[in-house]
Amino acid sequence: MSIPMTPPSKATSAASVHAARLRRVAATTKKLGCDASLITNPKDVGYLTGFLGGDSYLLIPAGRGKPTILSDFRYVEE
Repeated sequence: MSIPMTPPSKATSAASVHAARLRRVAATTKKLGCDASLITNPKDVGYLTGFLGGDSYLLIPAGRGKPTILSDFRYVEE
């Protein structure tokens, strides 16, 4: 299955770009019949959320649940 990727317009904010990426992953997770997706590669976590702290995971529930970043205490402020 491929997900069409369209480049964001210049007026699009970074937060809305990350939100759109998370929605696409959640929708795909739901289509696959899974409850959630666990993203373990820090580069993928950064791409999807903008969070650049290392040693982090991202849990994305299917549908409209709230994504959760699981990370080390050193990155609390980020």
